[in-house]
Amino acid sequence: MIFGGYGRKTKDRGELIYLCFECKDVTSHRLMENYKYEHLYGVRVAKHGTHRMLVCSRCQRGWDLDKAQWNEGKALAKQLQGMPGELTDEQVIDFCLQVADAMFPDQAVALRALLEDDDDDEPQPDTVNESEDSDGPSAIASGDDLKVCPDCAELVKAAARKCRFCGYRFDEA
Repeated sequence: MIFGGYGRKTKDRGELIYLCFECKDVTSHRLMENYKYEHLYGVRVAKHGTHRMLVCSRCQRGWDLDKAQWNEGKALAKQLQGMPGELTDEQVIDFCLQVADAMFPDQAVALRALLEDDDDDEPQPDTVNESEDSDGPSAIASGDDLKVCPDCAELVKAAARKCRFCGYRFDEA
């Protein structure tokens, strides 16, 4: 019989579909929660140091989530679980964009440009207007070819060898 003590748990809280910038593919991601706990007489009485993450099922790369992102992710996982049968490509892309809009609004514009680039049905806008400061994506002139940085998911010029946001170096092809 255990009267008191400490422990650690990792729990899987659901599945989402999102773009992994490491795998360079839309894959399933797991909502993972890791925390320390105290227990007394076999009953958990307190959680400490809770870490909430979205982890790629394929490469194990992940993002730390705050409380609002975590709650949005759990709601989206429940919605995905309720979807019947096998998903079509359009449903997968729509769900991926829905995850980006709800959980990662800073990545939503770049992800939308990347995913909709594969669909040649819709015309692409020439500029991205997010903010007035010169550090944001609006600083990129219209008519420039753009690419998405695989590290930070920001839009950069296609001719760039280094990302101006995070310093990622693109391979010389």
